[in-house]
Amino acid sequence: NLARLTEALIDENKIDKAKDIINIAMENMPVEHFGYYAFVEPFVDGYYKVGETEKARNLFQKLKRIYQERLDYFANLPFDEQRLFLDEIIPDLEAYSRNIDILITNQDKENAEKETLIFNEYIDKFDRFYRNDPMEDLLPPSSDPDLIDSTSMDAIPEEVKDSVAVPE
Repeated sequence: NLARLTEALIDENKIDKAKDIINIAMENMPVEHFGYYAFVEPFVDGYYKVGETEKARNLFQKLKRIYQERLDYFANLPFDEQRLFLDEIIPDLEAYSRNIDILITNQDKENAEKETLIFNEYIDKFDRFYRNDPMEDLLPPSSDPDLIDSTSMDAIPEEVKDSVAVPE
């Protein structure tokens, strides 16, 4: 409700009142103790929209650390256990990504670029869950290059096929 009120106040150009509401929300629902992090995201955006860039960045950093700690925990689990926590891993990755989208939307370009590179490292930790072949998820990842099926890497994308001359 406070996030919706903040958005309404911003839409009505009542910036000072919106700032007050965001500050009240963050004082009474500190990120470290709140636990429902998706509900905090609108306040990162709100801080940007009311001109409180440093507060937006600080709140983003708090959320980022929470997601990173959770994802680091899951990344250190054995593969079979990671699969049991997909319903937590995937939403955490998506939420982390949404927070970076807030940086992008608010044209915080330098931070968005830096944070995207860091986020990509977290995506890489769970890349086996994003493969095209669902059967690959049944096996633990292999570090032996001779056991990696590279046929998908050898495929020519459709847009390139159209431009390749075929001998007649």
